[in-house]
Amino acid sequence: MYGLLCAVFCEFLAFVMSTDKLNVTLKTDAFPKFQKPAVVGFFDVDHNRQIKPGAGNLKYLFKDGYSALPFDLNHGFETFTEKNRSLDNEEKLNILLQWLNKESDLKQKILSEYTEKNPSFTFVSYRGLLTTVMKTPFEYKDGWRICASKFRNFIFLCAFYTDEKKDLLAKPPTPRQQRFEYWGYKFEQYLLTESPEKYPNTSKPINSNEEFCVVFHSRLNGNGLLYGAEVDGVDHNDSIHESLNCNVLNKVKMVELKTSRHIEFEKQKLHHKRYKLLSWWCQTFLVGIENVTVGFRNDNGFVEELNSFRVKDLPKMSDNLWSAAGCMRFLDDFLNFVKATLMNEPDTTLWCFEWSPRVGHVKRRRLPDTSEYVIVPPWFSL
Repeated sequence: MYGLLCAVFCEFLAFVMSTDKLNVTLKTDAFPKFQKPAVVGFFDVDHNRQIKPGAGNLKYLFKDGYSALPFDLNHGFETFTEKNRSLDNEEKLNILLQWLNKESDLKQKILSEYTEKNPSFTFVSYRGLLTTVMKTPFEYKDGWRICASKFRNFIFLCAFYTDEKKDLLAKPPTPRQQRFEYWGYKFEQYLLTESPEKYPNTSKPINSNEEFCVVFHSRLNGNGLLYGAEVDGVDHNDSIHESLNCNVLNKVKMVELKTSRHIEFEKQKLHHKRYKLLSWWCQTFLVGIENVTVGFRNDNGFVEELNSFRVKDLPKMSDNLWSAAGCMRFLDDFLNFVKATLMNEPDTTLWCFEWSPRVGHVKRRRLPDTSEYVIVPPWFSL
């Protein structure tokens, strides 16, 4: 049986390596095997974008928030400190790699899973990158650029701005765009508190540089996944700060908070089902969140209605405009395409993978070691 599996995999690798592209096809026949994500670490990112051990930024869901409606999402906008939009390109994976550098036991555990008989790689990335790839078969507007580099049996994946995105971000954001950005953070402030016994502090200035990041480990078919994700908060009646560890975080319910405009017209309903439900499902499914809480607002930034949706119901609510199986099948195909490209390459060799809805397939190209897209810095070690 093992010999047959090896033969099939080698045949797949030969096919993939014979072409420089991966066709984006919709496969919905079966949901691939996905291991329940487990928490393997957590840390804070402070207002200076520096990593800090612990969970000082962890927040708790304020369950009496429904009684405080409506929420004015404009309150405190003048004190908003917005994250520099260029940081996503400049930081690369550095924050996650700083954390991983200190986790020698975890690294050795992952390294030990690799054997010549079972050439299993672990992909290291942020959740946002995985979400972007998952949405690809159902994305009609925005392309993506992802670079990959292998280091022993780790494959590091990092998303970079496309040329179109760079041109867009070169223009300063409009006041309306800045306000939209602020509204999401302000909504969280109304529903999250620093302690279960306290009311939310809605007068505190918001700094979007600050994060509470959780690191998850999972497997998709034969590929390991290690990814960091910013978590909004947890749903727990008692404070867990003093006793917080990975075992505790694996047992508590994490929460995801979203804002959305009131749905009044058919075009809005279609956009909601096609894009918003898709994004919400991808983000929450990857971290095992069971419910997403949505604040429905008007055009002036006032949340007038709160609703909670079960994550497992989101695909049905889409009226077949997208498929959960299709998302995960394409993610699996993409990871295998990257693995086939890098498997026999020297460590730190850099490849770029790009997709555009106008082209319809993923292209790949090798990049020089001096490229601006280098992912693995000299200070990283295994």
